[in-house]
Amino acid sequence: MKKNLLLFVLFLSFLLEAFLTVIAFFNPAATLKLFKLTYNADTAMLAYFSAWFLLLITTIIVYLMWLVKTNRPGARGMINLLSLWWVGLGVAIYFMFNRPDNLLTDSLKGAILLLLNYLHFTDGPRGLHNDGINGNTKKTKNFFLGL
Repeated sequence: MKKNLLLFVLFLSFLLEAFLTVIAFFNPAATLKLFKLTYNADTAMLAYFSAWFLLLITTIIVYLMWLVKTNRPGARGMINLLSLWWVGLGVAIYFMFNRPDNLLTDSLKGAILLLLNYLHFTDGPRGLHNDGINGNTKKTKNFFLGL
């Protein structure tokens, strides 16, 4: 159940990022309009760079879904990294540019993934975690690093 919920949220994140990636590649003016910029010769490279960056994030999400689905080690740390990056991105854009929409989409998405990741890989506050192989549990010292 927890694994399916984590995969579902990762899939929703994939759909959102893939949608933004397609828009960024095929309609760069609309992408820049989302950032409240106008498309001209000076901002064309920014649109192109944003499209490739969104493609990278979309590819990482696909890789994370595969890691979780196949119970591969490393899934917990990679999801934590992406989740914390999304939280930081949303908070930074909110404080730097006063854009609450990014705070809701990116930071909320990251916080939900972080919580679901914690619930999927731990058996509660006792410090046990699922090692991703045959459902074995063992003590851990640090949830974020998995040590």
